[in-house]
Amino acid sequence: MRVAALYDIHGNIDALEAVLEEIDEPDAIVVGGDIAWGPFPRLTVERLATIEIPVLTLQGNADREVAAGQTSAGGWVDEVNTWCASQLTEEQRASLGNLPATVTLVGEIGEVLFCHATPRSDEELITSQTPDAALIEVLGGVKTPIVVCGHTHTQFDRNVSRWRVINAGSVGLPNEDLPGAYWLDLEGDRLQLRRAEYDYEATASRIRTSGCPYSERFEDSILQPTTAAEATAHFESLRKGRH
Repeated sequence: MRVAALYDIHGNIDALEAVLEEIDEPDAIVVGGDIAWGPFPRLTVERLATIEIPVLTLQGNADREVAAGQTSAGGWVDEVNTWCASQLTEEQRASLGNLPATVTLVGEIGEVLFCHATPRSDEELITSQTPDAALIEVLGGVKTPIVVCGHTHTQFDRNVSRWRVINAGSVGLPNEDLPGAYWLDLEGDRLQLRRAEYDYEATASRIRTSGCPYSERFEDSILQPTTAAEATAHFESLRKGRH
């Protein structure tokens, strides 16, 4: 079995197309949430709907918020939520609001649980530097030996206790040392973290005229991403502050 895991597309239709061009005849695609919160929400949702192979789509925190037209986070996030919701049809928003939190697939590599952030939350933060004890607590009720997640937009692959935890990275808004569209390729008993390139400058120009509020933030994230080390340190600081 071959599965492509595409996480955190965030309305970046060009990055999505770049990954779809690289995928080589998978049996299924898992879309790991946070699909439409970004500069091209409707194009992204519509493009995913045209894929002919099975697509298993999870709900991310941004999908939940866009579906509800959430305006409780405050500031620029609320403005983007409201704008993205306005770009989608009622049917598309309803679909985002009814997506499952997890999906489990079984292949040659074994049983794999896909979730957005963690198996118990679409917002919980785990990184490559989360202490083993904290990660074991997060995974305590999980029987599946392999867990694939996203949410923090930084790829990692680590083993803790009886689990292997892989962050697929972000297709549309990565926190990585190089620009790109990051994704995960599972084929047989092999698992590979991948990166696709595309025309970042052209995408930034398109975003500038998309009408999306705070478009410059999306442009900057595509042209000069926050590095993996910076993002990891930031999310670890937030994680510790919540405990």
